Amino acid sequence: MKSQEEIAISRSKKDYNEAVKSVCCGMTVKFKPTWAGRNVENIQYRQGKVVAKYEHHFRVRLGKVYECFKYTDVMLGEVQVMNR
Repeated sequence: MKSQEEIAISRSKKDYNEAVKSVCCGMTVKFKPTWAGRNVENIQYRQGKVVAKYEHHFRVRLGKVYECFKYTDVMLGEVQVMNR
């Protein structure tokens, strides 16, 4: 029988894998700018396109600016996938 810790780890790995699969190149995503900080509420979300996907992070282009996000940001809701 699995312990509670093993169950929690397997669930988080499953959620992480789903987050990785949900992001693809060419997708539109909504995100808060990284310079705004995590807990700022009055900052508007911005839309950009995913231009590159790596093992632990992905790159989003907004105009001439590129920002990198981790897949955990998708899990936490800081980056929202708009279309698939």
